[in-house]
Amino acid sequence: MKMKYFLGLILFIAIINSLIGLSSKREFATSDRKLALFALIFTLSSCFSLGFLFWLFSFTYSIYL
Repeated sequence: MKMKYFLGLILFIAIINSLIGLSSKREFATSDRKLALFALIFTLSSCFSLGFLFWLFSFTYSIYL
């Protein structure tokens, strides 16, 4: 449950940071790149783990049907 809020916070910070950079027309710095990379990594890892659990439990429930 806490991972969901952490992921939401990281995504929110990355989006706000990119919008501020876009509106002020500043260069994409290494700190911006790292923040976007961490947001991408956390998002993909949570999507893959959730997808794997759905895939795993779909076989479990299809046996009993």
